[in-house]
Amino acid sequence: MEKKISRRSFLAGGMAAGMLGAASLAGCAPKMKGEADLAATGESSSRETTVIPSSENFEPDYWPEEGTVAFVKDPITDIAEVKEYDVVVCGCGFAGSCVAASLAENGKQVAILEKRATYGANGYSVAAIGDRVHNAMGVEIDKDRFVSDMMSTAGGYRANEGLIRNFVNRSGEAMDWLLDMVGDKISEPTLGTRQMEIGGITWWASDVSFVNDQMAGVIPHVLDYAQSFGSTDLFYETPACQLIQEETGEITGVIAKTTEGQYVQFNAKDGVVLATGGYEHNVERLRKCLRPRDLMCAAWLNMNSENTGDGHEMGLAVGGFEDEYPHCSCTDPSGTPNHTFFGAAMNSFLRVNAQGERFMNEGIPFDYRANSIGNQIGAHCWTLVDGDVLEHLPRINPTAPYTPEEQLETLEADCFKADTLEELAEMIEVDYETLQKSIDRYNALFDAGQDEDFGTPVVSMAPVRTPPFYAVNESIVHLATVCGLQVTKNSEVLSLQNRRPIPGLYAIGNVSGSMFSTTYPHHISAVSLGRCLTMGYVVGRIISGVEQPL
Repeated sequence: MEKKISRRSFLAGGMAAGMLGAASLAGCAPKMKGEADLAATGESSSRETTVIPSSENFEPDYWPEEGTVAFVKDPITDIAEVKEYDVVVCGCGFAGSCVAASLAENGKQVAILEKRATYGANGYSVAAIGDRVHNAMGVEIDKDRFVSDMMSTAGGYRANEGLIRNFVNRSGEAMDWLLDMVGDKISEPTLGTRQMEIGGITWWASDVSFVNDQMAGVIPHVLDYAQSFGSTDLFYETPACQLIQEETGEITGVIAKTTEGQYVQFNAKDGVVLATGGYEHNVERLRKCLRPRDLMCAAWLNMNSENTGDGHEMGLAVGGFEDEYPHCSCTDPSGTPNHTFFGAAMNSFLRVNAQGERFMNEGIPFDYRANSIGNQIGAHCWTLVDGDVLEHLPRINPTAPYTPEEQLETLEADCFKADTLEELAEMIEVDYETLQKSIDRYNALFDAGQDEDFGTPVVSMAPVRTPPFYAVNESIVHLATVCGLQVTKNSEVLSLQNRRPIPGLYAIGNVSGSMFSTTYPHHISAVSLGRCLTMGYVVGRIISGVEQPL
């Protein structure tokens, strides 16, 4: 028997790709009640009073790299320079670049403020319905069913259905706009998911996949398009720190900080768009907003280390409010104790908990699988595979973009391996008799052609019989936070005081809320980037006056 030494497989990137304040300026006291006002009046604020309990008193021993919070709570008065624009966009990821392109093509002068020295890019699949990629492949998605599924699974009907319907109804148009923009500069996109029914769950073929280019290859062309009109200025290493709010409550600009440490005021005649992403690299905010179990992550995979929730805090400071706690986040299974992940475990192999008992339908979507694993004792499980894994893989995952040998390589990189199940049970400190009983039952269900215990489709099951036997200590992988400032169906940031839009302020992408509550639904593919594209396109047109808000 042996214990495999951990290493990061060359497949890692591909396997995972598929997350207070005062008034803005001295003399500018907003009429809307922000969180500082609530504290002053003795009223309770959910951000100050929420305590999220856990039955196991979890204390994660692994956190993501800490970013630098750019948000400034106290009024900034030492302004070194003032610049004039029609619109200021805070953040240059996919959402920010899309809204800038939409604004620029419709005649607006735009400033993009980006915290880092380059644009932010994660992922490669963008959700759309009724676009020409789907049409060319003969895939038609029922919009009403899609919306109903998203409302029930993503938010338990706590989400803003108007926002979701706006996204769904405009996504095809927005995707075609994107494809016209990038043209032949990228590889031809395809659909990343087959639409299918597994265990009563519809896996929607909603994702247009740019897998050969990734967002890192798409965003530069979007930015080139935005700048081609001669009206878009991009300011790297210039983080937005504070919003400018007039006594009327209207947002009229942003104060940002240069690399020299000076504050520059960017006035925005027509509005400000927050597109600052999530808060994956702000540990204090993660502790405050997420379930303790969801923080028991083996890996944090968002590559933008400056996603610290600056847009969230700026919006709160001018009277906005967030989705209620606990926030949900975008997670996957397959995390390892060595803070990476094993791609092969994205497959539906047998899982047992720390007591050696099977506990789940292994064929459910990735987010549900991650939630189920996180809900076990210790927020982890053991994934079991036998020596016939190379024969199982083509059957349980026939459309995988990697060979069975490549997938086995990622599994072997971080696993226990033994010639007998008794030896394996001893290595992973699980009761052997319970483990053997669980495996025998699982194998018998496979042989009978029906999983009566959990409903996993037999085609997705992999019996455990042939040595050597593998066990991987599996926990959660965190991709992105997806909750944020509550918005209207047109992505206008809502006021905490009167639940009406704060004039001149919009939020798109992962800084925005109102779309997810219970979970981020992986079976509804690529909604995170999909909302960046669609609402960026729509908001740009609304601000430009090309169309009226719904």
